[in-house]
Amino acid sequence: MQPTHPRRSLTALTAVCLAAAMTCLACGRKGPLRLDPRPEPTEIADIDVRQVGTDIELSWTFPQILGDGSTQFDFSQLRWIRCYHANRPAGKGKFHRQAEAMRKLKPGELEREGAVCRLRIPFKPGELAGKRHFFSIQYAYKRHKSPLAPVKEFITGLPPMPVTGLKAVQEGKTFRIEWIRPKENIQGKPLKSLAGYILYRRVLPSESNAEGMMPRPVTSRPLLGEKYEDQDTSTEGKYEYRVAALLSPGIESSPSEPVSLAMKDTYPPDTPGDVVVFRARDHLLINWRVVRERDFSHYRIYRKVDNEEEFTLLADRVEESRYEDRSIKTGHTYAYQVTAVDEKGNESPPSPAVDEAF
Repeated sequence: MQPTHPRRSLTALTAVCLAAAMTCLACGRKGPLRLDPRPEPTEIADIDVRQVGTDIELSWTFPQILGDGSTQFDFSQLRWIRCYHANRPAGKGKFHRQAEAMRKLKPGELEREGAVCRLRIPFKPGELAGKRHFFSIQYAYKRHKSPLAPVKEFITGLPPMPVTGLKAVQEGKTFRIEWIRPKENIQGKPLKSLAGYILYRRVLPSESNAEGMMPRPVTSRPLLGEKYEDQDTSTEGKYEYRVAALLSPGIESSPSEPVSLAMKDTYPPDTPGDVVVFRARDHLLINWRVVRERDFSHYRIYRKVDNEEEFTLLADRVEESRYEDRSIKTGHTYAYQVTAVDEKGNESPPSPAVDEAF
C-alpha cells in the first residue's frame, strides 16, 4: 500500500469542507446558491448642469434606495462627495483615470434644497468661451464608494454682464418689476442677442426663517422683455427679486442685486359683476360672474325683503357663482347683493342690488 501524498490529502479535505459549507448555506433553497445584494451605494442617476456667471452649477439627487433594493438612503451616513472634471471626452471606463479629481467635499458644504443638492465650481473667463466640459460625481456612503455617475457634457459660453437698474413698485396686490438690458458680456464685448431673462423670487413669510429658502424662477419660460407684473402675492411677507440675463438655454449672467417689497394683504378682491336673479317654480336663482383672483376664498350673499332698509347676510362661504334662495314666500319682493372674500378675510364692496318679485 502506497502512502497518501500530504498535499493531495489537504486538497481533498478542503474540497470536502467547502462542499459541506455550500450545502449548509444553501440548505432549504432550491437551485444554485444566490448571495443577497449588499446595501451599498448606487450611482447618481443624472446630473443637471447650468452656467451662472463664471460658475458652473451641478445639481442632483442621491438615490433613495441602496443597492440591496430595500435600504433607504440616509444622508447622515454620507461621508464625502467628489466631482470629476475633464475638458475632453474619454473612452468607456476611462473617465475616472483621465479626469481631474477635485477636492472631497463634506456633506455640510453642499447647498441643499429638499432632496436636491447643488455644487458650484468657479472657472476663469478664458475657460468658458465655447469650451466643452465633462463632469461626473462619486460619493462615499459609510465604508463604501459609489460608482461614478454618468458623465455629463456641457458647453460653456461668455455670459452677459449682470442686469442693472432693477426696481419694483407696488400697485394694490400687483408688484411691477423693471430692469435695464445689459449691453456687454463679461469681457466687455457687445451682446448681439439675448435669449431672455429669468426672474427669481423668494417669498419670506413674516413668521418663517429665511435660511435654506432658495430663489425660484417666477415663470416656467424666459421673459422676453425688461418688465414683469407679479400678481401672485397672496402670501404676506417679504418678496425678494433678482433677475439674470440668459445668453442661451443653460447659460445665464450672475444675478442682479436684489430688490424687495413687503406685502401686507389688506386689499379686497374685485366685486362680483353681472349679478342677475331669475324666478323659478319654488325658488329664486342668483347668478354672477366668477371672481378670478389667486387668493379668492368664497362669496357672501346679502338679502333684504320688500321695504327693509338694510341688507342682512343670507349665505356665507358660497363657493360657486350661483345661489338658490329657497327661503322665500309668495307675495314678496327680494333684493340681493353679492360680495367676494379672499383668504385673508378681506371682503369686496357689494355688487349693485338686483331684485325680483315672487
